Amino acid sequence: MLDIFDNQMFIYALVGVSLIVALITLPANIGNLVKKAFGGLWIVTAIFGFYTLYTELMKKMTTPAATMQWSIILVVFSIVLVGFAIFGYYGLTGAYDNSDQD
Repeated sequence: MLDIFDNQMFIYALVGVSLIVALITLPANIGNLVKKAFGGLWIVTAIFGFYTLYTELMKKMTTPAATMQWSIILVVFSIVLVGFAIFGYYGLTGAYDNSDQD
């Protein structure tokens, strides 16, 4: 069973963010291509995250108290996943591209 609140997921997210931040130091042509690839990865992560979040939480909402608790978690993580999708969209469209105009 897939546990979306695993410590391993936090490590993967931290590594992913670190890689994106490290792209700032790459040459513009390589960095821009990698940023666009990671933009697509962020969008796929957001879509997969929504699917996983919804399916797993529907299994856990069995009592009224659990429903309230997991509904709050659903709202918070949905906001985070929308942020992932927006960040990925900007990455794909080139909003974070380095320009050589100095």
